[in-house]
Amino acid sequence: MRKPIAMLRSPRRYGGDTRPAGPRGPAAGAGVRAHAPRGLVRALAAESASDAGLTLIEVVISAMLVAIIAIATLTGFDSAGRATADERAHGQATLLAGKDEERLRALGAAALTRMQPVTKTYTENGTQFSVESSARFVTVGEEEEALACESSPASADYIQTTSKVTWSTPNGTRKPVSQSSIVAIPVSASLLVRVKNQNNEPVQGASVTVTGTSTKTEQQTPTSGCVIFGALAEAEKEVEVVVAKGSWVNTKGESSLTPPAGVKIKLTAEATTSYETQLAEPGAITAEFISNTSTVGVTSDTFFATETSLSAPFVGGTAGVRGASTTLTELFPFASVVSKPPTVIPYTVYAGDCTANDPAEVTKKAVTDPTAPVEPNKTTKVK
Repeated sequence: MRKPIAMLRSPRRYGGDTRPAGPRGPAAGAGVRAHAPRGLVRALAAESASDAGLTLIEVVISAMLVAIIAIATLTGFDSAGRATADERAHGQATLLAGKDEERLRALGAAALTRMQPVTKTYTENGTQFSVESSARFVTVGEEEEALACESSPASADYIQTTSKVTWSTPNGTRKPVSQSSIVAIPVSASLLVRVKNQNNEPVQGASVTVTGTSTKTEQQTPTSGCVIFGALAEAEKEVEVVVAKGSWVNTKGESSLTPPAGVKIKLTAEATTSYETQLAEPGAITAEFISNTSTVGVTSDTFFATETSLSAPFVGGTAGVRGASTTLTELFPFASVVSKPPTVIPYTVYAGDCTANDPAEVTKKAVTDPTAPVEPNKTTKVK
């Protein structure tokens, strides 16, 4: 180690003064300041020549590589864990579907004919499963199998049971597991009931009740608007069918509030008998009475409304209760399905309560009677 320049000078003694010789006072300070920049430059040069910075960069890069490898490894473990959990849930769903199919087959044909789709939930290993059970009649065609409600002519050859299991994971809902089986139907009569609206579209949620000598059963129509009553007792030669849905009306203007009258259906042994009926949301007609095109002071009590599809006409109002107008409700909205979209078929109306009041009958002349198109949930006004 080098000694300061001042220390290299020979000491001078003046009396007892042993301080080293050399510049003193302001000159000494100037000398120190003159040598300081040189030492600083040499220190910085030595610092820049070292490899301490490269070592720090290597440490940082190594740490990043270790982190990337660790993340990739943990991600792989996580993916493998999810795959294992999915396989385990899929296997559990398969077992639940098989178990439910065994339960359905044990019910027998008679119970399956009355069974509506039902969903139950189960929890296995922390996963919640939903099991949907259903049964439907199937017919065997020449080429393929088809739903009995969709075939023509109708034929209920056997019952197809289906168990569908669904479940959810943190990554979303998985594809359901489904199993089906076939249940033979005892040789007997069966009844197929189709319910459609005024536009010839299937009606969902209609209640169909079948009553016979030893039978009384009820089903609700699914989206197909069709139900089948199979495995009916051999003693049943004829049954009564009642179809209703809340305030909806049939072509006779009857609803579940009325209630509707039943229809007698004769059954055929060892075959499927079909019956089709219509239900629709009702419409209304408000008739205003006129005389010689004037409504001033004109009153009456009833008006007559009919349509070609009706077996019996409707009469609005009450005999003896007069007024300027009266309303007839719970009318079936007839429509022609020949055209696409279907067109409304109007009612023919005139004052009175029977066909003898038809102006054409009264005047014996050609008279064009007023018409009133009835639409669901609407009131048509006519003079």
